[in-house]
Amino acid sequence: MALSRSVLRDLIGRQLAQQVRFAASAPATQPKKPEALSQETHARKHEGSVKKVEHEAMKVADPETPKVTSMFDEWGTVYVSPYTKNWKPMPKDFKEHPDRDLANFPHPEMKLRPDKVRLGFIPDKWFLAFYEKTGVTGPYLFGIGLWSFLISKEIVVLEEEMSHMPPLLFINYMVLRLFGHKVEGYYDEVIQNDQIGPLSAVRDQELTGVKQFRSYVDTANKAYDTLLEVLPEVRRENVALELEAVYRERVNQVYKETKRRVEYLVESESVKRRFEQQHMVNWIVDQVTKSFGPEQEKKIMSKCIGDLKTLAKSA
Repeated sequence: MALSRSVLRDLIGRQLAQQVRFAASAPATQPKKPEALSQETHARKHEGSVKKVEHEAMKVADPETPKVTSMFDEWGTVYVSPYTKNWKPMPKDFKEHPDRDLANFPHPEMKLRPDKVRLGFIPDKWFLAFYEKTGVTGPYLFGIGLWSFLISKEIVVLEEEMSHMPPLLFINYMVLRLFGHKVEGYYDEVIQNDQIGPLSAVRDQELTGVKQFRSYVDTANKAYDTLLEVLPEVRRENVALELEAVYRERVNQVYKETKRRVEYLVESESVKRRFEQQHMVNWIVDQVTKSFGPEQEKKIMSKCIGDLKTLAKSA
């Protein structure tokens, strides 16, 4: 929420007044020129108006002040919102994002205080518009002449009920001077609680989320930096482990292949030995069988049958 032009004008005026006071306190080495004198006079006038505004702003209704003895003790108290009195203007070097559309979506502005008025209800800027053409008395003469014209042409008719206007205006002025700051404070509190408060809560919640995300990003960046420091060593260790795994796998393959070949040789020798034994047995049996005659076969068969019978009886 941006500050109003009147508040910015007051801040700039205070800065100019400080510069003038500093220049006045410095030792004068050269006579001042007429232009400098006019600028200094203008600055002094502005300083006087600023001091008047500051003096009025100091008369703020404070709940901690002692109880007043009369309602007129608060006469002309100027209300300054506690929510906005410490606001600061936007920095001059602030730059918007290039994608921000300020033409269609400008910054919202809200006046912190109403504009200065004269006679209780006439804006001061209306009087300033007359000064360049008519001088200081011009707006007053214009108002009196306009009012006289309206009465003389009976555009404004003076009747008996018109006598009520001055008392009513006086009463309104008195109420405004005595109780205006209280009404402003009440509605300022209502606006703060009903409108600005919920929006501020949403803003604070969003800011809390942003801060948490920022802390998470910082933690992740620190972890990433730490990882970058140990990453080369980790990669070297991983490569060494991979080489060790490949070496062990190849050694295992060599072992299996050697074992397979040795088992093949052992099996080949075993088969060869069994074949030779079987061949030798068959050859001996054939030779022995060929050496037997028919009579020997009968004797052997009868002998075998007799042995079998003997074995059967003993069993």
